[in-house]
Amino acid sequence: MVKLNDGSQITYEKCLIATGGTPRSLSAIDRAGAEVKSRTTLFRKIGDFRTLEKISREVKSITIIGGGFLGSELACALGRKAQALGTEVIQLFPEKGNMGKILPEYLSSWTMEKVRREGVMVLPNAIVQSVGVSGGKLLIKLKDGRKVETDHIVAAVGLEPNVELAKTGGLEIDSDFGGFRVNAELQARSNIWVAGDAACFYDIKSDLGPDVGYEAIGLVDSSLPTVGVFAKATAQDNPKSATEQSGTGIRSESETESEAPEIAIPPSNSAVPQVPTQGEDYGKGVIFYLRDKVVVGIVLWNIFNRMPIARKIIKDGEQHEDLNEVAKLFNIHED
Repeated sequence: MVKLNDGSQITYEKCLIATGGTPRSLSAIDRAGAEVKSRTTLFRKIGDFRTLEKISREVKSITIIGGGFLGSELACALGRKAQALGTEVIQLFPEKGNMGKILPEYLSSWTMEKVRREGVMVLPNAIVQSVGVSGGKLLIKLKDGRKVETDHIVAAVGLEPNVELAKTGGLEIDSDFGGFRVNAELQARSNIWVAGDAACFYDIKSDLGPDVGYEAIGLVDSSLPTVGVFAKATAQDNPKSATEQSGTGIRSESETESEAPEIAIPPSNSAVPQVPTQGEDYGKGVIFYLRDKVVVGIVLWNIFNRMPIARKIIKDGEQHEDLNEVAKLFNIHED
């Protein structure tokens, strides 16, 4: 039973909690004056995008603080647009590379170079110390002494899941990742599911421009051991082509209610998965995240219509001797 604040009650057979999250700010911005705050966007909602669309046409420089999923996607989008407008786009974050908390280091470094090719000035290892105003510009001072001048700041530094219902609902909060604790099917307990930013479980899709798209599910954390299996991409292995081929405006069947059929892992050849080397072109592939030799998270890199398989592998919770063989389930070597 759900109790509302007006005293009314609603009974249910199944319940989906999608309470979202509250965008985080930076203490340096919170301490700054009113002008800094008025020229800062906490990017999270569709309204923020519309506001930023207008701002990007009016200013000469935009700085994105944050290097995660959202910050990196936004940097690529603004970078491509800025090349036509002559706007400077800067992205800074404390990690060594884009999505450094999520992707293994080799892929994070590759992604950073990809974002730079989109026309973005990327500043890794950048910790914001203070933000002020100087000569009409916002002045960002970094902990290592570097300074960044800009006209507008976009803070894309994550969010705090809205989990106030946990206590009254008897639900668990994940101590490591925040959010309601759920399983691979986003179930928190019998007949209760949690989706979106309120869950501790990643289940997202994002792009780095029209030629790189990825989908992540489960616990995708760069501190976990990973195994990546990659192949050469074809002209059809990108989000734009996937959307066009679907004929529905949906790039992946994981955006519908499709489920994976029974899957069989091919027999192991006992080969040891090879760690990708620097300089490789990561056209398409699968990254497995492991905990106690069990797959707990998966990133599909330019692979579409395979997320139900990824979800089932995580749900099964089995150990696999050879993840190269498991990767074949995603048909990454198909032309």
